[in-house]
Amino acid sequence: MQEVVLIGFGAIGQAILQGLPRTPQPPPWRISHAVVRAARVAEVQAQLDAAASRAGGVAAQAVSTVPAGVQCVLECAGHGALVEHVLPALARGTECALLSVGALAEAGLAEQLARAAVQGGTRLH
Repeated sequence: MQEVVLIGFGAIGQAILQGLPRTPQPPPWRISHAVVRAARVAEVQAQLDAAASRAGGVAAQAVSTVPAGVQCVLECAGHGALVEHVLPALARGTECALLSVGALAEAGLAEQLARAAVQGGTRLH
């Protein structure tokens, strides 16, 4: 099963978690972690625990950095998260997908992300 890390747990991250299929045949991936600011880890963990309890599943873990060895990162937090979390994840070879495309309007950021993906031998979606 592929583990997916959410970067951010605001409206978009919560909607993604709530929108996961609740069918007898679960998807071949699961949200394993939610990366949030250190000051929000306990609050978000409580939300993740409650969501898992309602769905009868395993709770994702709230953390303040992208764990090493993850397979896929889904960014839904904005520009600061791209620089702080996505660039290093790409450079380490972690496949990443961006939802906050408005952050790409900053001059040079798209090119930095592309270089990091090449460096890590991975893809940016």
